[in-house]
Amino acid sequence: FVTLFYHRMLSKQYSSFHLSRVAEREDLLRIKQDWINSCERSNILFPVRVEKEFQKRLSKAGSKGAKAKLNLSKCFLTDETVLLLIDALAISPVISKLDLRGNNLTFQSANSLKRLLIGQMIVLQTIDIDKRLHVAFLGECLLDKSGTITEHILLDIQTLNFVLRKENAKALIRQTYFDNGAPEHIGLDQLANIWTKVIGKENKAAAKKIISDNPLNFLQYDELENIILKELQKTKVIVEITDNDKINIERIMATDNPPVLLNSLPDDDVNDIDLNSDPGNDRLVNDLDAINITHNNDNHVSNNQKQSKFDEIHHDSPPEIVKKENTNSRQSSIQINTIGQK
Repeated sequence: FVTLFYHRMLSKQYSSFHLSRVAEREDLLRIKQDWINSCERSNILFPVRVEKEFQKRLSKAGSKGAKAKLNLSKCFLTDETVLLLIDALAISPVISKLDLRGNNLTFQSANSLKRLLIGQMIVLQTIDIDKRLHVAFLGECLLDKSGTITEHILLDIQTLNFVLRKENAKALIRQTYFDNGAPEHIGLDQLANIWTKVIGKENKAAAKKIISDNPLNFLQYDELENIILKELQKTKVIVEITDNDKINIERIMATDNPPVLLNSLPDDDVNDIDLNSDPGNDRLVNDLDAINITHNNDNHVSNNQKQSKFDEIHHDSPPEIVKKENTNSRQSSIQINTIGQK
């Protein structure tokens, strides 16, 4: 069953890119420098091809179409270098695609990557979406199957990618909604603008039909989100989270495999997070409502890893939708870009 399910997942074709953020120079430099420093401390040579990939990304950083991804295929990476990379990526989620194919890696690298994704899943349940609009979760990880990297762990990684990819889409929808004034009632003009920004193609006819078919001639936010997500599924930017996916996520999150905990969000301020908020209904992971996710994070943080503040944070109650000023003052180092843009 697992093998068949795994091949079902790999057979899906996605449009060429789900990324909702533009890679910024500061993010790339931080990851690169942290990775280099870790390699030096461990007496590991920083691969030349990795240096070239960073130079390529840095030359385009901040410009339209500069994707928050790292193509590290065929870079002569080892398990040791990948584990140090994952430590750097754990500082905060700012990369949406990671390609590790063509390297001589084992289960150790795959398992560490899986633990990083589990840590990002914990962020989903811990931090309200309005406080992580600038986050870019790892929505796609490419890794070769090998002798010790089995279909089972690739299945786990791919399943977690599905959820994280969809959360990137939700964050883009939410940010674009705020950019359009966060109206309580979403009319034709707002729907058409949000559709164009998120989907990447203008379709006023579709927007007009959606509004005219609604008895109230306007949409609430939840209706808007569902409509845009369904369109993204049609264009294969994201996939529907199935019952089998949910079962697998519950199994993954319930294991004793300790997550790689994230130390911060990009440009995050610890004072922005309410550590004393009461647990409430969590609107962050609607796809996982039926999943009882538990983790015992005690005593699982390695000696060289900083303790994350996230393991002390309770669930926030669902926020009221309020209008936000269209300003760059609170923008993080990651900007919004069209989700379906190649």
